[in-house]
Amino acid sequence: QKITEAQLGVPLYPGAQLVSSAQLEQNHDTAPGMSASYLLTSNDGFDQVAAYYKANLKDIRQTMDQGMGDQKIALFLVGKKNAHKSVQIMSDTVEGKTAIQVTWLPEE
Repeated sequence: QKITEAQLGVPLYPGAQLVSSAQLEQNHDTAPGMSASYLLTSNDGFDQVAAYYKANLKDIRQTMDQGMGDQKIALFLVGKKNAHKSVQIMSDTVEGKTAIQVTWLPEE
């Protein structure tokens, strides 16, 4: 599967491979529209991928870094006030890849 930056809505990490994607139509009065989630992986290390997104994401509203043992997680919330996009970077000690989870929700 292939994905473009336009589809992803955030910068596409160079060489990242799309593993899965899901889209869901929401009909709630508060947030109608489509939400989407994309899972990508990279052979590059966690620190390199996290640094790329920290440098290349626009409108970062909040960040979180967490580590426990060999597991590392970085979370970036991006966009304008009503745009709900998140980019989560996770180290994978089992397969040795870095996972990139991009999720966005409809604007309220």
